[in-house]
Amino acid sequence: MAEKSRPRKMNLTDVDRKILKALLGKDGRQSTTGLATDIGIPRATVQRRRRYLEKNILSSAYSMDLSKFGYRRVDFLIETGKGYTERIATQLLELPQVISVSTTIGEHTIDLIAELIVKDNGEILDLSERVKGMKGVGNVTWTEVVELKKKKVVPDHIIDEL
Repeated sequence: MAEKSRPRKMNLTDVDRKILKALLGKDGRQSTTGLATDIGIPRATVQRRRRYLEKNILSSAYSMDLSKFGYRRVDFLIETGKGYTERIATQLLELPQVISVSTTIGEHTIDLIAELIVKDNGEILDLSERVKGMKGVGNVTWTEVVELKKKKVVPDHIIDEL
C-alpha cells in the first residue's frame, strides 16, 4: 500500500504572523491601510502579504443572526451503532433543518453532531423523535449555545508557532 504524502508545511514570515494576529483578533474587519498603520509595515507589503494569506490560509464567511427572525441554532449529539454512522449522516443531511453533520471522536457516546436551524422546542422534539427512529441510532441529546464569550479565533501563541 502506498504511503500517503503529507501536506507541505507552510512557512510564515514575521510580517505574516503580525498580519494574522491583527486579522484573527476580536474584530478582523480592518482595512489594509489601518492594518499597515497598526503594525508599522508599509501598506504595499501588507496588501501583498494579506492577499497571499487570504488566498492560501484564511477563510471567511458571512453569518446571519437568525434569532432576529425567531430561529435557533441547536446541535444534536447522536450515538450510532457500529456500521451505521455514514448512513445516518447521509439521512440527516436530507432533513431541511440540518445544515451540517460532523463525525466525531473522543466521547464514546457521541458519534455524530448535527447542526440544525429550528423555530421552537416543538420542532426540536419532533426532529429528535424522527432521528431516534432512524435505524442504527442509539441515543439523541441536544444542546444550544445561549451565550458566547470569545477571546480570539486563534491565540497568538499558536500563530507564533507557525
